[in-house]
Amino acid sequence: MLLHIFIQVALPAIIAATIFAFTVSWGEFLYPMAYLYSSNQMVLTVGIISDLIRGDVFEWGRIMAGCVLAAAPPIVIYAFLMDYYIAGLTAGATKG
Repeated sequence: MLLHIFIQVALPAIIAATIFAFTVSWGEFLYPMAYLYSSNQMVLTVGIISDLIRGDVFEWGRIMAGCVLAAAPPIVIYAFLMDYYIAGLTAGATKG
C-alpha cells in the first residue's frame, strides 16, 4: 500500500525528469559531431548538417524536412504527457 502511494506521488516528478532527459539527449549535437564519423551512426541532428550541406551548397528543402522530422518526437511526447509534466514541475511549489 505504501509503495502504491509513493508511486502516485512520485510519478509526475519522474515523468517530468524523463521528459527533460529525453529532450537534452534528443537534441545532442556537439559530442556526436566530434566523435562519430560514419553517416549511418550519427544522430539525426548531426546527420542533417553533415550529409545535406556540401561546401556552399545547401539543400534547404531536405534540411527543413529533416528538421521537422527531428522536432516531431519531442513535440509528440510533450503533447501526450503535458499533464504529468505540469504536475511534476509544480509538485514542490508551496502556497505563499
